Amino acid sequence: MLEDRIGDLMKKVFTILLMLLLLPLMVNASGSNIELKDISLNEKSSNVEEVTPASIVDGKIKLDFKMYEVGDYIEYKVKVKNTTSELLELDKSSLLASVNYIKYSVDINTLNSGEEKEILLRITYQNKVADGDYFSAKYINQDKIPLKYISPSMINPPTSNNLLIIVLVSLFLVGTIVLDYKKATSKIMILILGISLIPFTTSALTEEIIIEPNIMIRKVKPTACTYSGSLVQGAEFTEGQYTYRYKQEKSPGTGWYDITSDGWGVALTDKSSTDDATSTLCSTINDKPIVSTRNMFMNSNTSKIDISSFDTSNVVNMSYMFAVLSNVVELDVSSLDTSNVIYMNEMFNASNALTSLDLSTFDTSKVTDMKAMFFGCSSLTSLDFSRADTSKVTDTDQMFNSCSSLTTAYGRSQADCDKFNNSIDKPSNVNFVIK
Repeated sequence: MLEDRIGDLMKKVFTILLMLLLLPLMVNASGSNIELKDISLNEKSSNVEEVTPASIVDGKIKLDFKMYEVGDYIEYKVKVKNTTSELLELDKSSLLASVNYIKYSVDINTLNSGEEKEILLRITYQNKVADGDYFSAKYINQDKIPLKYISPSMINPPTSNNLLIIVLVSLFLVGTIVLDYKKATSKIMILILGISLIPFTTSALTEEIIIEPNIMIRKVKPTACTYSGSLVQGAEFTEGQYTYRYKQEKSPGTGWYDITSDGWGVALTDKSSTDDATSTLCSTINDKPIVSTRNMFMNSNTSKIDISSFDTSNVVNMSYMFAVLSNVVELDVSSLDTSNVIYMNEMFNASNALTSLDLSTFDTSKVTDMKAMFFGCSSLTSLDFSRADTSKVTDTDQMFNSCSSLTTAYGRSQADCDKFNNSIDKPSNVNFVIK
């Protein structure tokens, strides 16, 4: 009895000893990383605009900029440090494949153990967004793009590791054979399997520099329109299916409101028509931009809206823009440049046929009013608002009131999600989470 207890105790001791000796190898495999130290703009082509400066947040590179032409580029200096005990080499295959329309490249291929280097990270707009005479606004909004570095020891495990493994396995085999001969064969088979995996598990270091980009590539061929009359407030210009008023914006009824902005308001001319709204929109009229789309399609009977050619980069007010659309089931708003918009209140109010909305391209950094933005969108089942910045939003009252079918909703950060989730009269079925 005493011998059996001693034997069991010795086996446990050998097992614990083996685990303790293997622990450093496991920690080395999983705890190593490339440390991001700093990032700064090095150079860029003239068309590229940084929306916000590049930064390092939670060990990841955050990028936010716009590109306009194929061939545009932006380059950053990134200080990195290899904190592993391995030489790391860039996995070139991770850079060969284009990420949508963007190509990534770095000038440093290797990082020695403990070495700190400054690498040049270059992003190039290499492919057209679409064929034709114009390119629509389109965001490249990936969750993450890794630049992978791998250890050459994946292929040639270090001799020191192999030697240590041999010693440890030998000790364990001796212990199992001496203390429990009958079960030694099964244990040997298990150990042989473990031996074949250990070198690759402990030595296969793969380190990643994670990039989280918000990149908008946008080239719109301006549709410049010309008004022949006097450019006074209330001057009216009609082109295709749309009516434009200088220094005015559309009211919910038949009239127009005066505005102070030096530009034009626009609205669909015949909202009673069931024809598809597909006319090309003016980007400027007499060199004055479109500044308001308030009530642009409100109460329209159309079932299809195409605004892919519309330059909205100067629009300040989009309130009621797609409100009360009873026949529109699908709506593509990915081309809208919302970077200067302040008002989005009731933008989709009572458009009860819409089933889903992807607003992941929306830049809402200047928006202050989102009141009743989706009020009455009773058929809406999914909503991606994952780029929405609510830092300046002061009104979200009734934002989701009567969104009875909405179950999937995404926000940008916990603070943004909390603001949406705490909006007045939000149904319990609507819950925003971080995408």
